[in-house]
Amino acid sequence: MLFFNIKCSKIKTSIEGNIDYTLQALIKNRTLFFILTSLFVSGCGLFDEPEGEVSRAISEEIASGSTEFDLKKITAFEWEKFVVYGGYNVSQEIICRDLEVDVNDCDFDTPRIYDGDSDFVLAFSNQGQVIHAERHLYKNGIFSLHLELVTPLNSIFSIRKMIKVSYLVPKESVGPIDEKLIELISDRNNDEVNLNTITEFEWDSVYIFTEPQSRTTLCDLIMLNIDECNNAMPFQINRDDKYWTHLIFLNNEELVHAEIRYTGGLEFKEYVNPVQFDNSIFDIEKTINSFGDDTYRLYQKNTQ
Repeated sequence: MLFFNIKCSKIKTSIEGNIDYTLQALIKNRTLFFILTSLFVSGCGLFDEPEGEVSRAISEEIASGSTEFDLKKITAFEWEKFVVYGGYNVSQEIICRDLEVDVNDCDFDTPRIYDGDSDFVLAFSNQGQVIHAERHLYKNGIFSLHLELVTPLNSIFSIRKMIKVSYLVPKESVGPIDEKLIELISDRNNDEVNLNTITEFEWDSVYIFTEPQSRTTLCDLIMLNIDECNNAMPFQINRDDKYWTHLIFLNNEELVHAEIRYTGGLEFKEYVNPVQFDNSIFDIEKTINSFGDDTYRLYQKNTQ
């Protein structure tokens, strides 16, 4: 039937914004009543099921004011591997593949997704089986979707709390430059960032890449010896996630520091690669993102 192709989030918004009219229409219009009942039964999410137990535990960590949490410690079950997906990019087959579970021996209930724009799926495996999968709401924390499998050995997530939402970033990927950038923008009196004052090492240029790249591609772009550069580069993005930025610092044409940072809440917008040490001041512009929250953009002064 045609109405099943209507985007559920739009239906919810329309109903919530016109609740009195909707109730009157339901009373007068039997056909409308049956349509909305069908949408509810079909899982449109007019009356959403709650998020999963892990999602609720994460929400409680954020509400408590914690700056980080250990996923291993807030789960009530044993697990060996963890993955997270955006709502539109998940299926049972994909979860089984990414958790390295034999597809022929992989049977579990896939969480129902009501709105791919605001739902995540959290999935766990143990001893070669998917043991838990659940719905996670963005309001309970926005996961970065980029890394290899998370295990109990690397299950600590930093909480980057904004006004309305919080970003959940693997702690091992939060570098010293990222920490200082977040600290600077947290002080609303700051209107610029000078990279040469927040680094504790010597450098003469920095490359900023806002698209995911492999080690080899990065080394090629900055024209360094591939073998030496690959050994020095401490990271590699394995998923196509555009929300990560590479910062690669050089001194005398040698790599001295490299890190990735999640762009949630703060992103570099305009720059000329490479950014030179003496010209590394960025203006801070505050805008509102799609979640209705503050976000910050950094514009290199001489490019505006």
